[in-house]
Amino acid sequence: MLIKSIKIHNFRNFQDVSIEFSTHEFKNVTVIMGDNGSGKTTLAQAFQWVLYNETHFKKKGLLNAKVADNLFEGQTVPMSVTLDIEYNHTDYIIKRKEEYKRVRNGLIVDKAEFLVAEVVDGNTTYLPEHKKNYLIRRILPKDLSRFFFFDGETMDDMAEELDAGSSEEFKKAVEGIVGLKATQNAIQHLDASNININPKPINVVSEYEKKISKNSKSIKALNNINVKMGEKLSRKDELERRNNQLKNQYTDTQKQIDELNDIVIRESPEFEKKKKYEKVTNDIRRLESTKINQIKDSLIKPFQKDCYGFFATPIFNEVGKIKELNEGIHKTIPKLTRPTLKYIIEQGECICGTKFEVGDQIFTHITDLMNYVPPKTLGQLLEDYDKQRNVLKASSEGFWNTFVTAVKTIRDTSAQIEGMTSEQNELFNSLSNNESGETAKKKLNELKPELEKIHNNQVRVEAELVNIDKDIANLISDKNKYINIDESSSHDLLLLAYAKRLVQMLKEDYAKKEKQTRYNLQVKINEIFADLYDGNIKINVDEKYKIYVNAVDDLFHGSDIEKNTAQKYAIIFAFISAVIDLAKHKANDVTTDEKDIVDLDSEGYPLVMDAPLSAFDKTRILNICDALPRIADQVIIFIKDTDGEIAEQYLGDKVGKRYLINKDNNLNSTIEAR
Repeated sequence: MLIKSIKIHNFRNFQDVSIEFSTHEFKNVTVIMGDNGSGKTTLAQAFQWVLYNETHFKKKGLLNAKVADNLFEGQTVPMSVTLDIEYNHTDYIIKRKEEYKRVRNGLIVDKAEFLVAEVVDGNTTYLPEHKKNYLIRRILPKDLSRFFFFDGETMDDMAEELDAGSSEEFKKAVEGIVGLKATQNAIQHLDASNININPKPINVVSEYEKKISKNSKSIKALNNINVKMGEKLSRKDELERRNNQLKNQYTDTQKQIDELNDIVIRESPEFEKKKKYEKVTNDIRRLESTKINQIKDSLIKPFQKDCYGFFATPIFNEVGKIKELNEGIHKTIPKLTRPTLKYIIEQGECICGTKFEVGDQIFTHITDLMNYVPPKTLGQLLEDYDKQRNVLKASSEGFWNTFVTAVKTIRDTSAQIEGMTSEQNELFNSLSNNESGETAKKKLNELKPELEKIHNNQVRVEAELVNIDKDIANLISDKNKYINIDESSSHDLLLLAYAKRLVQMLKEDYAKKEKQTRYNLQVKINEIFADLYDGNIKINVDEKYKIYVNAVDDLFHGSDIEKNTAQKYAIIFAFISAVIDLAKHKANDVTTDEKDIVDLDSEGYPLVMDAPLSAFDKTRILNICDALPRIADQVIIFIKDTDGEIAEQYLGDKVGKRYLINKDNNLNSTIEAR
């Protein structure tokens, strides 16, 4: 992320201010100098407000006081902050606007807007609400912003946390910025059993555990199907690998044949024969490709789709005769059960209120209904069968004609290939050649049978793959018979097992990455701290991200030395810089397998600081000015005049833009480029 500019309108003591920040690769520092009370903190807070609608001013009003004083009752005036940024090689405009209205009792916010627009090739597209919020979280989540938009007060808060051994915020920063948070969120979404909060958030494992029935009758059958499915899928993987090998062998052998053909043709002096041979060869290749497509599209696919109905037609015709016996056979009565009928008979009263006696007409009719409750009657079974038969018959209509036409077409193509191959061989053998050409001919005669052998093996493998796919489809169909409302627990058990295994894998992966990240962080903090602050001090980061400062001589005694203000600030600078450095290089540090579960958004982060450099001596200010521009992609520093001259001197040619805040009065400040 790079901040290209900020525009401020009627925000606190700035009425109309526009600042362009340096985005140069090497001159990546923008220095904004001003006296205390001129508006440095206001500028720093403007970033927080436009991105997160949040400020930390003691006085809550944001509208410029001079503008507010000149506002009459009923009048409105806008106040806004606009950021132009570049993120992931795309330009965005982020604008937060409030319209204030003067009413009898004071000022109210009459209207508030938050706009985010994407700018591509000069075209501006405004993002919908969910995309706006997602983009801001993606660029820099609110809870991490304190590490990148900070002032002296923020540094003091972090210093207090450092003294108190409070490490939660530091841990969150590392997890969020270097990509571990994505894995942590995935684990919590899958299984929240180890999360120390109540009530537990909804998660995959607990939901499936609730759904699973201990009395499921289909588990054994499903397990058997799953075993067979696993065997079939394993065999399919094996066949697909073999098929790919054969394809590569075929391609390589064909390439050798083509190269040898070129040698034979090139070495032969007979121009007309060569020309004719080349044409015949190209025609054969075209026809062979056509034949393959004809077999796949005109023969195999229709056969797989419609052959069942065609071959079952004689059976359909025989069974269809039974339909004649179906006259008068009752269908199953929907939702009517045997216990219901028994209850009615025992009560001697129909549900309509009509009473009956044993042996009378109503009693006989109700007793007869026993024959038509589930399991299904013959009539219902025949009707279901008839529906399935009609579907199969409809799909197989015209199958035979299509099949015969396809066979004839393929046969004609094969005859063409056979005749042209004979012509090709005659031309090939008649070409006169020198020694090189004859050697190529001999090698060709050896390779052609090899190519045919590879092709035949490929056909066999592909045929088995077709059968495997059919078997898998049948197994899936069988499996679906067991997965229904009453027996769904087996399916849930399978998914639960997958979820638990995935949780285990993610936890193992997270633990490995977290340990390595913490080690890298500690190394980088010490490396940067050594540049910022001398004194034989080593910084340790424990498993909970508590930060300890040890004198080198006391390392083996585990003593944590007392930290002065400058040391605490230097540690915080080192921590922030180390996290930024790790985030920038995260994408290059992970393997291909890791990219699936690690958030690889490795955009650089800017540092926007109202920096308390007065806590440091000149040597350490020099060290800070040297380190920060090297680590952060962009540095925007607000600084008072006394420190600013020293900082500017030490920053030297790293400064790309310079500004000065002029305080006109207590109500208004302006900014000018220097």
